[in-house]
Amino acid sequence: MKFLKSRENKILAFLVVNSILFVTLFFFDLNKKIDIGNRKIIGTVEFKKNTVQRKLDDHIVWESLDTNSPITNKDTIRSESLSDAIIRLNDGTEINLDENSMFFLDITGDDPTISFNQGSIQIKKKDGSSGDLKIQSNNKTIEIKDGELNIQKAENGNFNVQVEKGNALITAAGKQTNVSSGKQADLTGNDLSVSNIPFDLISPSNNSIIQSNAATKNIEFNWKANEKYSKLKFEISRNPNFTSIFKSIDFPNSSFSENLPLGSYYWRLVSDKGKSIPYRFHVFKEEELSLKFPENQTEITYVEKLPLVNFQWNRDQFTKDYILEISDSPNFTTLLTRQVTQSNSLALDNLSVGKIYWRIKAIPYSPDLPERVSSSRNLTIKKGSNFSEPKIERPTNDKLLASTFQEQGILIWSSSSELVKYEVSIASDSSFKNIIFKKDSFRNFIQPKLKLNKGEYLWRVKGYSASGKESLYSSPGRFILVENESELSPIKEESSTDAEDANVSNSPKLLKYPIDTVVDLSGEKSLNFSWNKDSNGFVYILSIYQDDNGKKRPIHQIKTKESNYKLQDLTILDEGKFSWEVTVLSGTKQIRKESGKFIIALTKLRNLKPSDIEFISPSVMFREGKKK
Repeated sequence: MKFLKSRENKILAFLVVNSILFVTLFFFDLNKKIDIGNRKIIGTVEFKKNTVQRKLDDHIVWESLDTNSPITNKDTIRSESLSDAIIRLNDGTEINLDENSMFFLDITGDDPTISFNQGSIQIKKKDGSSGDLKIQSNNKTIEIKDGELNIQKAENGNFNVQVEKGNALITAAGKQTNVSSGKQADLTGNDLSVSNIPFDLISPSNNSIIQSNAATKNIEFNWKANEKYSKLKFEISRNPNFTSIFKSIDFPNSSFSENLPLGSYYWRLVSDKGKSIPYRFHVFKEEELSLKFPENQTEITYVEKLPLVNFQWNRDQFTKDYILEISDSPNFTTLLTRQVTQSNSLALDNLSVGKIYWRIKAIPYSPDLPERVSSSRNLTIKKGSNFSEPKIERPTNDKLLASTFQEQGILIWSSSSELVKYEVSIASDSSFKNIIFKKDSFRNFIQPKLKLNKGEYLWRVKGYSASGKESLYSSPGRFILVENESELSPIKEESSTDAEDANVSNSPKLLKYPIDTVVDLSGEKSLNFSWNKDSNGFVYILSIYQDDNGKKRPIHQIKTKESNYKLQDLTILDEGKFSWEVTVLSGTKQIRKESGKFIIALTKLRNLKPSDIEFISPSVMFREGKKK
């Protein structure tokens, strides 16, 4: 009996270990960064709306695609509801993916193949591109040498193939059928029938982009009948399957107009002779191509090294390429540089001294849209002899809790990009004769990790360039450490009218760590969250979010009765901005909720950007001010 029990325990242990191993491998694959590595790039995403994803052939994780994302061989591409994309392969073949559609790409050898799983796609293939393109699904194959196809696959597996241009060879149930231009094929089970496409849609053309300077646009529709009909209906829908009809008109004229709000649409004609090919078009509001940074008439001074100037402008979803033009003339008669990028920012470190002018040209991906040129700005680059002193950002004149300063106190400053090292000093006197902390930092912030008693302190920063040249000391910053939260009274904000007191809750603070600080996770194996117990609550919900361009993206949530939590799975975190909140529950009733912010840094993170500093700056600073 002991032998059997021992054997059963070994088998159980073996199964548990294997389960843990496979779960660990699955979780690692699910959370690791996707890298295309040395995979062959066969095309790019020319346009994308909403959520379009791809899965590499040896992965189980779906990755979101953006405009200009590379497509690699043996990718699986899918779109979600209200999403679509245009993919252009290297040989010029264009694949239009409608919502809720999916296909697999295999451009290997002389027979490029698309395995079509679901939804609706349109294919434009030019003659002379590599090999005949095969579209496969179950036991059906569609081959096209050159031309334009529209393919729809219903949930029951039935196909509709419409050939606008060229010829398609369809193989089903061992039989081959040639479908020429202007014809359509319906495949139901093993049966295949070919008929004329009853209508030609002229305008708006398929995938056309229509600009509007208002919330609505009057759209001109034109079509031509290829068959006589006794019944006819014009339909507009928001989806390619026309499951919901946005607009319907019986017996429309061959040329008419409709006023439509902004958005994406599909239109078709339905008669007793059949349906037309559905065409998609987009109506969007034309946005100004505006410049963001540098501001107009900016002056940039450097001492030893030409500055890195970052140019930024607004992004447009229908733009393929941006061209940054820099000239020494306001008329741009001669160009000093011309840089093409697919991003909405570009940094240059080779600009010459003097006054320069810059502007952006936007090249659209669609021939329906014109090129656009922004207004111009100017900036001046000067060479100076001395570095400007660093500027204290935080704390400047603030009250802080002494009990939390050692754990999450942070000093932040800004400076010239030429300064690569800083000397940070904290003193208990304004003349800095009694210095209690002095340390170098290679970033524009430092966490002293210093235990200080309550009282008033001052701090300052001096910078060094790569050559060792010093800057002047910054103007000192001041902070006061207090023992009790009740002493953290917010300052009175003075205005042209009466000063108003900020609203501060009488309840003690809930969150403890991390709050408005930078967390350096280099070499760490966990991240600790802590908060105070609430006498009215029994259960706490901790939610962690990553800041994604101003939007909170949830990445982790737990429910606990404790007042702390150790996050050990650091794979869900990355460098950047985060927020977290704790919700206090009494039974199912929410008692209170409090949130905080922090930034995760690694040693490779050099400096905090102004947006980072603003992100972790408290909305109400507890600051000493003049009392009335």
